[in-house]
Amino acid sequence: MKPTYQTVGGNRHLHTALVARASRFARGALLFGGVALAHRVRAEEPVAVEVIEPEPVATPAEPLAVAPDLTETGPAELIELARLRISTGDEEGARIVLRQAMERPGADIDVATYLLGLAWEYEGDAAQALVLYDEGLERWPTSDLTPDRLYRRAEALAALDRPAEALEALDALEAFPLPEDDARKVDLSRATWTLATGRTGPGLRLLREALAVLPADAHPWQQARARAYLARWLADEAAALDLDTSERKLVGRLEDRLALVQRIEKEATAIAQLDQPEWVLDGLLTLGGAYEGLGDALVTHRRPKRLSPEQLEIYEPAVATKVDAAFVKALTAYDYGLEMAVRIGYTGPRVDRLAAAREALAARSAR
Repeated sequence: MKPTYQTVGGNRHLHTALVARASRFARGALLFGGVALAHRVRAEEPVAVEVIEPEPVATPAEPLAVAPDLTETGPAELIELARLRISTGDEEGARIVLRQAMERPGADIDVATYLLGLAWEYEGDAAQALVLYDEGLERWPTSDLTPDRLYRRAEALAALDRPAEALEALDALEAFPLPEDDARKVDLSRATWTLATGRTGPGLRLLREALAVLPADAHPWQQARARAYLARWLADEAAALDLDTSERKLVGRLEDRLALVQRIEKEATAIAQLDQPEWVLDGLLTLGGAYEGLGDALVTHRRPKRLSPEQLEIYEPAVATKVDAAFVKALTAYDYGLEMAVRIGYTGPRVDRLAAAREALAARSAR
């Protein structure tokens, strides 16, 4: 199927948001708890600080290999340069700059070590980031960065598929008074990881409570992730409604399954409006899989025993039409994700999974 601009389920917000770039600062990694990390300097060198969160950029920073000579640059300026390089996606360049800064007299090793952890985390190496966050917590237990480290430590643990430990890291944050905005971010993460541990009831309750007080566009990265996890849970619930059942139960299960798929589509749309490609792709994978699973369930569902051969001749084509419609919706969701990935140059496991799912379903549908 050729990628199309028609919307899944007729909701036009999906295409509008699919082509948006992700803001690396949407995660709040560099400004957690209102601390302007890279601007921290020694007391004898006061600096006026204006906390500004950069806008997303379309291209990475200039490669460090062609950057100006930094031999005479002071450690504070190097740390600021590293912060900017992290914000523009040049994690390797940030690490080079930070190592230079840490070799200079007067460098703030506390901040530099924290930013090294961020650089590794943003590049996808959560294990290395976790080592650096733990090192910082051990070496500087009273640092202003302790709340930031605890939160990033939780994020790294979650990225390593250790949600129970991530929740424990969040519990440690209870010792620190957090601004309301940061507390909301923590609440979203707590709800997400509670769901990830399989504690569905508490996770859903926490998520409802977190979303109820959250402005629609607040914490887009955490909110999109939470909604993506909710969509995954809805998909699991839908898949559990087996249609290979008696005629008496079939209609009710089919209606319940359709309702769950519609809720998944609602969450996918909400995720798309938050402009976070990583989670848009995740939501589209879940949505496509839910529609594909629905089609497969319709193919294999138990036919009513009371139907005569003549009635089956009418029944089967009607079922086939419903199956085709479900598969078309699945392919449309997969196509949206792949088209978005091409438009913004996004790569990674989710794109690979989208491509594989689309190819496999298209091959099956062509038979």
